[in-house]
Order: sequence, then structure tokens, then C-alpha cells
Amino acid sequence: MRTSTFVGLLGSMASMAAFIGCSGEEDIAARMPGVKSGTLEQSWTIEGVKDPMKCQQYGADRMRLVVFDAKGKVHASRLAKCTAFQETLELQTGTYSGNATFVDTAEYPVSRSVSIPQFVILDDRRLPISLDFTARDMVAPQ
Repeated sequence: MRTSTFVGLLGSMASMAAFIGCSGEEDIAARMPGVKSGTLEQSWTIEGVKDPMKCQQYGADRMRLVVFDAKGKVHASRLAKCTAFQETLELQTGTYSGNATFVDTAEYPVSRSVSIPQFVILDDRRLPISLDFTARDMVAPQ
């Protein structure tokens, strides 16, 4: 094998590894043959509305979603723009719970963490879950 071919092959492998490393663990598992998965469709409102001005009012830049497996270990986490008011996560089939917290541009909490009640992901199914953050929830813990 020529050196240039070998170097090119190593570069391609490194690029692929970097790409996989940037993907969420739950996304990789969902694309693997033989791994059953479904989709969590998480949405949120602030004071009952999907109004971008509410994000601005409370200094909420992003929503931090953390999903725990049945043993309480972090299975997935995701940051989504506050103003999107929704995020989807591909998860392996199983039982989960989670929490959601608004954070500012420096990723400091600007709200309390609101629990995502226990839910079950089924193969090839979409599960919509919605959370509402009240004005009281939007006060960051001191």
C-alpha cells in the first residue's frame, strides 16, 4: 500500500470518528441495525404560550433536556433553542424520565428544572410530551 493511500485512509477514518463523536449517543444507537428505537417529541411553553418574547423576558437562550434511563443514569442530553419550543430525540426502546431547564447563553440556569414524567419509548413510534413553565418556574434557583 502506498504511503499517500494509507495516509488518506487514516484521514478518512479520523473524520468518520470525529463525526460519530459529535453525534448524540442516542442518535447513533437509533441508526444501528437491530437496535429498536422511537422518537421523543418534547415541546414546551412559558406561561402557557409559545412566544419568543417570553424567552427574551427571562433570558432563556436554550432549553437543556436531560433524559434518564430506568436506572437513573443519563441516557441523552440535548440543548435546543428556547424559541424553537420543541425538540426531538431518537431513543432506544425503554422506560425513561427526564428534566428540562432553561439556560442563558453561558449555559447557566435561568429556571427551575421541571421534571419530565416517566415515559415509554416504543419501536418506530413517536411520543409527544409537552411541558409548561409557569412564571414561578422561571425563577432560577439561588
